[in-house]
Amino acid sequence: MRAFPVRLPSGVRYWTVLDGELAVVTVADEFLRHLRFGRDGAESTTKAYAIGIALFLRWCARSGRSWQAGAGPGDGPLVIDIDSFVGEVHGYQKQGAGYGYTHKRGYHPIVARRRA
Repeated sequence: MRAFPVRLPSGVRYWTVLDGELAVVTVADEFLRHLRFGRDGAESTTKAYAIGIALFLRWCARSGRSWQAGAGPGDGPLVIDIDSFVGEVHGYQKQGAGYGYTHKRGYHPIVARRRA
């Protein structure tokens, strides 16, 4: 699984998730298109989510869990919390760092955790 940029004929871009055989992961693509166009999210937002989704799906595949079943053992409910934060950095040699809504230089990763 990996995140991949898509350029539509109109020139607009968003990010999606490809599986190991380079086929689009339909459920992830539908969500990411909704995030980009239905909710008017930025391209960088879909990139961050696509990376997080790809990592989660890769973890499911490698650990033998099914994301459709909640990726958890047993029949109990499973909640996945997805959030983000700004990790402030200092200095000028920080590749990929930028200024966001906090007006501080930093990284803005998407974090997911599993809660049973």
